[in-house]
Amino acid sequence: MISKKWLCLALTTTMMTTGLLATAQQQPQGQTRGRSARETARVEGDSLIIIGNIDWLQKSDVVALREGVLMRLELREGMRVKRGGQIGQLHDEISRLSAAKAKIAAESKGNLERAKASQLLATSVIARDMNLIRKNAIPTEEVEKHKAELLVADAEILRAQEEIKVNKAEYDLANRMVDEHIITAPFDGIIINVMKREQESVRGGEPVVTLGNPELYRVTTFIPVDFAYRVKVGQDVLVRAFVADVDLPVEKIVYRGKVSFVDHEIQAVAESATRVYVDVPNVDGILRPGLQAEMTIRLTDPQANATNPVPGKAVAR
Repeated sequence: MISKKWLCLALTTTMMTTGLLATAQQQPQGQTRGRSARETARVEGDSLIIIGNIDWLQKSDVVALREGVLMRLELREGMRVKRGGQIGQLHDEISRLSAAKAKIAAESKGNLERAKASQLLATSVIARDMNLIRKNAIPTEEVEKHKAELLVADAEILRAQEEIKVNKAEYDLANRMVDEHIITAPFDGIIINVMKREQESVRGGEPVVTLGNPELYRVTTFIPVDFAYRVKVGQDVLVRAFVADVDLPVEKIVYRGKVSFVDHEIQAVAESATRVYVDVPNVDGILRPGLQAEMTIRLTDPQANATNPVPGKAVAR
């Protein structure tokens, strides 16, 4: 009888001294998929142990911005690409010719120079008219006509300047159309899936590849509503991936993540539960989306917000 009491005391002391890290390293027992949050969650000391699913945080179908034929595809599944890096390109011969034509128009100043010459001529004619008026050697109607011609020359200059601006805008638009024939990565990532091949036609907005960022994953979990006010955004979380009945190297590593989202809505997941996101850096590159993860979250004081109320915020009494 005494030996049993001593054994219980020793086990209790061990659990208290190991802390969060030891708790996170424990092997989850049995199958957990399909079980409710209340069935998979447990409390040890001031920590909540809960199961979640690892998924992509950044994942996107990269689309072609324009309709066309895929001239080349630079990347294949498993290849990495930097943000802004080229994934593929559509045939762009016509758009490049259009851009070259627009460039000539944008750089052309012939109309402006002609309008300036007309203005210079009209100005000199007006100056001559002033001398002739003093000698009463020119009719007033002739002078008025020359003044009108000067106004027309001024207007021609303005129109030529506006024409240059329009041509430059059209040149920028033509260059933009050329750029839209290039399919680029919206963020750093790895090619997960290729939906199109070279020389295949694509529509504008049609996906060409799927890109995912393997540097940072998100673990989605549901915690029992009992703890909805005891988990906060920004809290550190210990995360360990696991696969039931399989021994993998990744299961021996504990990662550090942060709570990035605590839902304000109570979800009906087999019972009342709150959705929580935990973002986890994939520091060694061996985490994988689709794995399950056991997370250790230190619970906060549920009355912490009530002790320092802010104006307009209800305080529990």
